[in-house]
Amino acid sequence: MRRVPVLAAAAGVLAGLLIYLYLGSLDGPEVSVVLAARDLPAGSRLGPEDVRVVTMPGRAVHGRAVDPTAVVDRYLLVDVVADQMLLEPHLAPTGSPGPVSVRLREGHAAFFLPLSLSRGLGGAVRPGDRIDVVFVPRSRDQGGAFVLVSRARVLELRAEDGTVYRGPGDDRGLPLGLLLEVRPGDAVNLAHALESGSLYVALPGPGAVPVPDLTEPEGLGTSGIEEGDAP
Repeated sequence: MRRVPVLAAAAGVLAGLLIYLYLGSLDGPEVSVVLAARDLPAGSRLGPEDVRVVTMPGRAVHGRAVDPTAVVDRYLLVDVVADQMLLEPHLAPTGSPGPVSVRLREGHAAFFLPLSLSRGLGGAVRPGDRIDVVFVPRSRDQGGAFVLVSRARVLELRAEDGTVYRGPGDDRGLPLGLLLEVRPGDAVNLAHALESGSLYVALPGPGAVPVPDLTEPEGLGTSGIEEGDAP
């Protein structure tokens, strides 16, 4: 068993040597590339402290590597890890209006859903999750609880100061709510529901059966909210 760490260390040294020899064998001039200086989540606006520029043999550089002179102040579209080479598909175009709008799919809108921990899975929701939003009417005359929006994509968690919440290790307070990608009709119905009842988040598993589409006004009418109540 004592030989295992030694063998692992030797394998690591050999791998590093092979990479060094491979890079040294590449012909052509060196070029500058941009690496992430630390782990960064999607939606981050890149500053000088978030990236570092290194030189590599040109033949070892991805064809869509970011121009080092055109990276600061652009928004990340995906999560990146420290020392990852930044590529153009990772970033929003220069001058994009913001980190949220550039990540929305066509025909969708962003909606902020304020949630307490007790109604938001105790903080277990993470960006990229697909969630169901359950509506509980305030009045019993409106019927029982039902799924109002199904499979909404979570874009971000927001902290109490309005900034992106990074997770349990974040020291800027508890998450204030979720920024969701929904259809415009979903946004209208969610806003109405916030004023007329309570909303809870459910996280369906991979084998969960999709719920019926209840996001149109007529769907709401059949689920306990009268059509005339929809704005």
